[in-house]
This record gives sequence, C-alpha cells and structure tokens, in this order.
Amino acid sequence: MRDTKGAQRRRRMLYSLDTSRPLLRIGSTGVDWMKRNRGGFEPYTQQNWRGMPFNCLVISSFSKQWTLLQGWVVAKWIPFWMPFKCSVISSFSTATGWLTRQCTLLQRWDVAKWIPFYQRRKFLLPPRRSIVAVAGLAFCLYVGNVVVASTLLSQRQYLQRRYGITMDKSVAFSYKELAKATDEFSLDNKIGQGCFGSVYYAELRGEKAAIKKMNMQSSKEFLSEMKVLTNVHHLNLVRLIGYCVEGSLFLVYEYIENGNLSQHLHSYQRHPLPWSTRVKIALDSARGLEYIHEYTAPVYIHRDIKSENILIDKNFRGKIADFGITKSIEYGNALYTFPIGTFGYMAPEYTRHGKISPKIDVYAFGVVLFELISGREAIVKTSGYGHETVKLVALFKYVLSQPDPGEYLHRHVDPRLGDDYPFDSVRKLIELADACTQEDPQLRPSMRSIVVSLMSLSSSTED
Repeated sequence: MRDTKGAQRRRRMLYSLDTSRPLLRIGSTGVDWMKRNRGGFEPYTQQNWRGMPFNCLVISSFSKQWTLLQGWVVAKWIPFWMPFKCSVISSFSTATGWLTRQCTLLQRWDVAKWIPFYQRRKFLLPPRRSIVAVAGLAFCLYVGNVVVASTLLSQRQYLQRRYGITMDKSVAFSYKELAKATDEFSLDNKIGQGCFGSVYYAELRGEKAAIKKMNMQSSKEFLSEMKVLTNVHHLNLVRLIGYCVEGSLFLVYEYIENGNLSQHLHSYQRHPLPWSTRVKIALDSARGLEYIHEYTAPVYIHRDIKSENILIDKNFRGKIADFGITKSIEYGNALYTFPIGTFGYMAPEYTRHGKISPKIDVYAFGVVLFELISGREAIVKTSGYGHETVKLVALFKYVLSQPDPGEYLHRHVDPRLGDDYPFDSVRKLIELADACTQEDPQLRPSMRSIVVSLMSLSSSTED
C-alpha cells in the first residue's frame, strides 16, 4: 500500500528528531526518560513536577508507541496534573549511549491525532538580550495564568471522560488555595498520617476541612476514593468536599472533630467511651456498611474496615472513612484479587484465596466489635516471654469455647469501663461479634441483619 502524503510527512518528521535531547517513550506498560550524552551519562534533571506544564511534542513511532519530545519545542500544552511516577536512574547502556530512567504513567492518556512538528532551533538556548528575556518572561507568565485558569476545568473533564467521575465545579480546588489554608502544609496543621498520605486541618471557603495529601504513586487509591464518594452519600460515610490534582493528589473531606475510634479505645489520653456510646458508634458504622453493601449499584466492598477508619464526630457518632482500596462488584457476585488490608482484620478466605465479597467487611466489623468490648487492639501482645502476639478474635473464640464462658468474659471487658455496663448487653454484642467472625463466610450475618440486632441492643441500653 502506497503511503499517503500525510504519512510521508509524518515519517519525515520522525526522522528529523534531534535525539540528543531528552525523550519520553511511552509504551503499553510504562514510560522511559532517555538522554544521549556524548561526554558521559547523567540524568535528565530539568523536571518540575509541581505546578509546571509540559511543553512537549507528541509523535508516533512505527511500533505504535507514543513519544514525547521534551524541551523548548512548543506544540501543545499537556495538562501538568497528569500523574507520573519516576524511579531513580536504574541502568544505562554503554553500547548504545542511552541513559534510561524508568517511569510509569499513572493515568492513561490516549493520543488520537498527529500534532504538527514545529522545531524552532533559535529558541533552544536562552536568549542573551535582556529585552528578549523580559518579553519571554512576560509571555511565560501570560501562558502560565491561562494554564492555571483552565486547569480545574481540564481536571473535571478528564476525570469525567476517562473514569466516569462527575464532580461539581465548586469542589475543584487549586493547589494555591490548599497551601494557603494549611500554611504550606505545616506540621502544626498535620492531624494524621496514613499509608497513602498525610492529613492536614484547614478552613476552606468558610468550612472546616481535612485535606489528605497523597503522592502520585497513590493514584489508584485517589481514584478509588473519588469514584466511591462522588457516587455514594450517606450520613455514616465521611463526606468528600473536593479535590485537587496539581503536583500531588489532594482529597478534601469534612472535618471530623473527635478523631478516630482507635484513638478513643487504645489511648489513655482520651476519656473512656461509655458503653451506650460504643453501641451507638457500632450501629452508625454498621449503617454505613449496610448502605454500600445493600443499597448501591454496584456493591462496594471497603476491604479495610478497622477502628482507625471509623471517625467520631462532635456528637460521638460514627462515620466510615478511607475508601482507598475499595472494590466494586455486582450484587451477589464475588471477586478474586491480591489481598490488601490490615493484619488482624482480614477474613480467612480473603488472606488465603483473595476472595472478595461483602462478608470480608462483616468479618472486619466483628473485629471492631471485639475492640469496642475489650478496649484492646486487633493484635494482642501476650504476657509471656518474647514478643508473642495473638489475634483478638482468637482470644475471644478461646474464651467462648469454655464450658462456662460467662465468668471469663468479665475479664475481657474494657477495664476503663469499671462496672458501669450492663453485662447482658455486653454478652449480646460478644455473640454478634462471634457470628461476624465465623470461619465460614456463609455463616456470617449480612450487614442488614447486623443493623437490626444493633438497633435492638441500642434501644435497650441505658446510659
């Protein structure tokens, strides 16, 4: 088949590339930074991932891989909030003279058209005349303002087009706004640290907020939370206020005044929660899980239910948080994947086979119930020699297996409660937690039946 004039022009364009300058080669699995240096090997360091746009030319190689030509070539603005992840220089080839830096595109970007190649070599080096420098600076400032002004719109358009995430215009924040609200993310405003980022206190647009700052490597978790919290709204699920994708990934939540449940149960710096409050927090959390299990399509599996991910508001009501590893499945189905979660909370079928179903959240919720009862963590340090530990679930299972467990159960109730609790209520909650943590997932109750049981227990519990 004869080449068309357009194809010939593109091929000539490909051959005319100046390979002495840095290239980004985007393949199906990743991206490589490459620089040919005749005098030796050195990394390409002219990068600024934070708030700077890429001036790039997009072309195509014959293997249908996309290549970005980085440098003083102006062809098209590529959104600077596109997440990239780059490791240190991993290898180089002395035979070919290519220095390779391994990178990964954290969000897919499909290039549909050829972009004309305009290489203006006289602008490759910085101009020497000051008047040209001033003019160039003014032009850059103008373009920068245009790009920043259009960034929030492009973020929303990309999220909606690529991932089906629809966000209201009012929830898009700029990095400048978030940095100002947190005093440049100072340690004084830091209120938490998680696996995927740090959390800061802020006041934004007249509302108290918690800002989670995540690095670009956490784009999967960022998108997971966005997908869930933009589609699911419930009183007992933490509310997403907004987001920002600029240099880093930011999620803005409603501010929850009283921290998380783990802090109240395991820290002696907090006043002990009364028994009736513990039952109400359990009911609130169960309602949040019931909603994502029973009333959404698709069904959402949280996968990381634990006391740290149950937040307590100013009225001591519980809210489920942290949807970073949430999975969605069709109702009645199961999914198999690599197990990710927190040791001590993961169900047996999940750790052994990677099976995901609503019953793994039920199991983790049962562990939280045992925490509410005992005040202990999910992994308990034994009193023996060394650093031996035992799962809290196994500890209660052993007690319940005794001929007369009643006298032993008193010993495992949170000592900070003293004698100020109705033992009949405690025993019923222990039985419910035991049902939730059955080895066989088919024997575990649904979150709907758990809510019914907790409603009955809460109404009968007196302060």
